[in-house]
Amino acid sequence: MKTKTMIKTKGEFYVTNMEELRKLKTFNAYVKTPLDIKLRAFCFVVIDKKRYLADVVTGSLYSTLTGFCMSTNQLKLVSV
Repeated sequence: MKTKTMIKTKGEFYVTNMEELRKLKTFNAYVKTPLDIKLRAFCFVVIDKKRYLADVVTGSLYSTLTGFCMSTNQLKLVSV
């Protein structure tokens, strides 16, 4: 059985757990939930050559084009 090895290119890094995600440069953004609007910390991540916003507390991914959460359409990035 062959095992895959990940080959990093220049400037590329891998996040293997939530602690590493929290160490990245973060910024605050507002998220609209069904009940209210909350301020959360985010960072940019690249997965399969696509750029997403990642919530550093929950790990949820948000689309940079639409602002919607990738796992549920009840959460959306908004500006206040």
